[in-house]
Amino acid sequence: TLLTLTGPGEHTVTIDDIDRAIDATTVVPVVAGTLDHFDIGINNSTIPYVDDVLEPIPDLIAGGILSNVTVIARDVFGNHIASFADSISLLTSFGDEAINPSRISMASGFNGSGDEFGVWRGSISITRADTNISLLVEDDIYSRIGISNEFDVFAGTYADLQLIFEGEITTPGVAPGKIGLPLPVTAGDTISAVVTAVDQFWNPVLGEPWVHFASDNYFDMVSLNDTQLEADGSSDFDILLRTATTHSISVNDLTFPSYSDSSSVTAGLGVWEKMVLVTPGETHEPGGYEPDGKIGTPAEQVASLQFSITAQATDKYWNSIPIDGGIINLVASDGTLDAPNPI
Repeated sequence: TLLTLTGPGEHTVTIDDIDRAIDATTVVPVVAGTLDHFDIGINNSTIPYVDDVLEPIPDLIAGGILSNVTVIARDVFGNHIASFADSISLLTSFGDEAINPSRISMASGFNGSGDEFGVWRGSISITRADTNISLLVEDDIYSRIGISNEFDVFAGTYADLQLIFEGEITTPGVAPGKIGLPLPVTAGDTISAVVTAVDQFWNPVLGEPWVHFASDNYFDMVSLNDTQLEADGSSDFDILLRTATTHSISVNDLTFPSYSDSSSVTAGLGVWEKMVLVTPGETHEPGGYEPDGKIGTPAEQVASLQFSITAQATDKYWNSIPIDGGIINLVASDGTLDAPNPI
């Protein structure tokens, strides 16, 4: 005869022969079965027990501490598995990168001292804001899981700005808030940037701060600079990079300058459109705003003495273009320049 006992402990099993009034009894020790699932919830009891009813996971603020989160290993009949002492993964429905801790030991017990196996109770923090989130656990060997109720994690207060170009992807709740590199562009092309008000964990928040753009090289704001974000805390801006180089573009809050972000965007050379002629005393200024692509004043020269002149092909914004085989003529307004034309 096959007999199934579903509760751990010592079970007294009795068999009766009704016709002969004969019976037999034995005591069978029973332990919980193999791992089937995990229970997840909150146990705020000062003297917790494995059969306490767990409360649902409540809504919380991103980065806040949620105490007394409890995980209990169970067999298929819901019995606590007092021998289960493995470490398991703790994650949310969007992964394990925005939760701490992401691994827990089921040998820790209710108080963290190993008072009981098959149980973990402790504090967690979730840094990504989202709605209808679930807390999950999974063991490494059998891939048995446990899933909590759904709850919301709300963004915190405004604490920073985030700058995103094409090629970058936001990672709310996970440092440094974005991944990827801005796509390279051509000097003179208009590119778009998205500026968003975020909390300390890069979750978008409502807010209308005034923001200012800057670069370590020549650039133009196609959109207005020193302007206010939209009411939803985010705005798009168009920017033109003039210098063919890598620009460190930054944005900061005009009221709280420490609220800022930056990205490096590389601008390549445009097509040949202009030429710049540089004499002693002048300096070629790629990307600059001067109408002739250079700064300084030509130094005075002595008649009949030679001096150096540099002629350079450039794009629309005075960035030097490497040209092989080009032929030019040098002339002076009074016709006295002695140059070996054509050059």
